[in-house]
Amino acid sequence: MDREETLNLELIPFFKCCADYGKAVEDYCLEEAYPGVTSTSYFITVKAAWMDDLGLYEILEYLFERLFESTSVETRKKVFGIRVRNSSIDLHKLKEQNIRNSYMY
Repeated sequence: MDREETLNLELIPFFKCCADYGKAVEDYCLEEAYPGVTSTSYFITVKAAWMDDLGLYEILEYLFERLFESTSVETRKKVFGIRVRNSSIDLHKLKEQNIRNSYMY
């Protein structure tokens, strides 16, 4: 199992916690903070319709509270940050574009 798959499993309690509080994350993807560096941490890019109606500060405060409530210190060390996207964006297509663009200099 690679590092991304492991982190996906470790984040299950975070996403469950968000849902339990009534604000579920509808979709997410993980992106390396520093692509190609084997020990890099990850951005968690998330989206949900409820996020469209709130300010960024409120969204991030909610998400980080749930992250700290539901995950271990070791899991949080693997998270570089949380990115919030509009609910109309296809995160997986965006991730593919970012991967392609990260190798273009």
